Formats: sequence, C-alpha cells, structure tokens
Amino acid sequence: MKQDYLTYEPEELAQEEAFLQWVRGVNPAIGSQWEAWLAAHPDQMEKVETARALVAAVRWEVPALGEKRKEALWESIDAATSEAQIKQLPQSRKSTWTWAVAASITILLAAGWWWTNSSVDTPLMVSTERTETSKEILPDGSLVSMNAVSNITYAPGKWQEERTILLEGEAFFEVEKGSPFIVKTSLGQVEVLGTSFNVEARDGIFRVNCYTGKVKVTTSTGETTILTPQKGAFLENGQLQARIISNRNDIAWQDQIHHFDEVPLDEVFAALERQYTISIQYPADIGKRQYAGFFKSNNLEQALQTVCWPLSLQFSIDGQRVTISAND
Repeated sequence: MKQDYLTYEPEELAQEEAFLQWVRGVNPAIGSQWEAWLAAHPDQMEKVETARALVAAVRWEVPALGEKRKEALWESIDAATSEAQIKQLPQSRKSTWTWAVAASITILLAAGWWWTNSSVDTPLMVSTERTETSKEILPDGSLVSMNAVSNITYAPGKWQEERTILLEGEAFFEVEKGSPFIVKTSLGQVEVLGTSFNVEARDGIFRVNCYTGKVKVTTSTGETTILTPQKGAFLENGQLQARIISNRNDIAWQDQIHHFDEVPLDEVFAALERQYTISIQYPADIGKRQYAGFFKSNNLEQALQTVCWPLSLQFSIDGQRVTISAND
C-alpha cells in the first residue's frame, strides 16, 4: 500500500484505481490489503468512509484516469476552487462547500473519463519521461512497472475482451490470470496467461525474461519460443537466443539499480541518459567497449564513476553535458 495514502484527501482517495477496485468489488485480493491498511491506521476510517460515499455517488463505472488527464482536470478544478473563494464563505457553509467540491471533483473526473472514452476503441497512452519510473494498474488488476522513457498504449474500454498492450521501452508485468495477455512491440510480441515477466524493446534491443508462469515470445519475423521461469530470450543478429536467468538483476531497475552483462558502452550510456537529464559525448571506439556491471540512478557522479573507472575512462560534467574520454 502507498504510504502517502495517509496524506490523501477523500476526493483524492476516491480517484485511486486500487481504491475503486476495492470499493466496487472488482479485485477481492486488493480488499485484504485495504483491510490490513485500515487495521494499521484506524484513524483513517472516517476519510475512507467519505471516499466510499464519493465513489457510491457516481452511478457508472469509473476506471482510474491516467496521470496526464488527472493533472489537466485538477488544474481546472483548482482554478474554480481557490483558497480565496473558500475563505470568503461563511463558516457555516464551509463544510458544505468542501463536500460539494469533493463530490463535484469525483463527478467531473467521471465525466472527463466518459467524454475521452466515448468509444471503447479509444486508446490510452501512459508515458514516462527521463529520470522517471511509474506503475500503472490495469483494469483487471494486472500491474505494469515502467522504466524511464517508456510508454504503453491500451484500450480500457475493450480490456475485458482483449488484453493487449503496445510497449515502447521497458516494463515489468505482473499479470492476473484470465484471457490471453499480449504485449506488442515493434520487434516482437509476448503472450501470457498469468505470470510476471520483463520486456525491453528499444533501439533495436529486444529482451524478454520470465520470472513466473509461462510466456510465448514471437519476433516480427515470426520466430517463436516458449519461456518458463528463470528463462530468457533476446534478439541477436535477427535471431532469438536463449539465456538462463540466475538472479533478478534485470528488473533491479525498479529499485534504481541498473545491471549490464557484457554489453557495449553505447547501451550503458543510453541508459544513463534515460535515468539522468544529461547528454553524453564520447568517441565511437569507446562506445564499442564491453561493460559488465551496474550503476545506481540516485547520484550522477557516482554512477559515472562506477561505469568509467573499471574501463580506465574519465569523465567531466558541464551542466547537463557529460564528456567521456580515455585516460592518457
């Protein structure tokens, strides 16, 4: 459970997809998590009950909004409900005003979703920027953790009939059992029934690692393989190659740790640029050197030192520009 739920207002809680799934009985597994959270935080009961009432006030199903649509709607709401307006109200009307605003927010969010999804075919895109990771709960409760500079696209209105996601970048999936779940990329697709797996598809790189369950990988040329737990596949010279996964290093990016196993520095520098707001300049021959190691995405200078020192490279930082060179 999110620790910051403790600071949420009822109207914010009523927009959380995990909360909506619990209140509407969509995902029983989430219910036990909320009950445990309430048992640990009994002082939050009143807020939760208020949020429940807000959800109940909306008569149609309200899937959670993506962050970008939430942000746009909140800007409109903030403009109409400034602190100055509230302060001008008599004390006796302030509580009524607060409740009305909260209810209006929920209904406005619902109406905003209804308007933007008037067709079941309307796709929803969720993106991450440089230095950013994000988690998206899908309509069936499946979870997608997205690495930096990635995006997923899917149709919420058609989700029960077709669980298909378009992916650009890298994401870790924890899939609820149900109909076939398909992740499509420009280099190939992955099909599962209920499992956890990681997919990276960017810059000509296509890697799939299976951690639980079973996945079917199909390249854009039609080559197919089946992966079981601790098995992986990657594209090399247009052909799928198999690998054994002996640890969870490939998904440590969720904890801001990025591992590499004998890959060109071109790939490592590209990853650094995604995790930090920088541009890296270096000679072409340096980019072809192989690197095995890791870096953390919480301190730029330490990350560069970790990558450069083992290969006798030096670096300089000038604002958002990083220059890499060989030691003389």
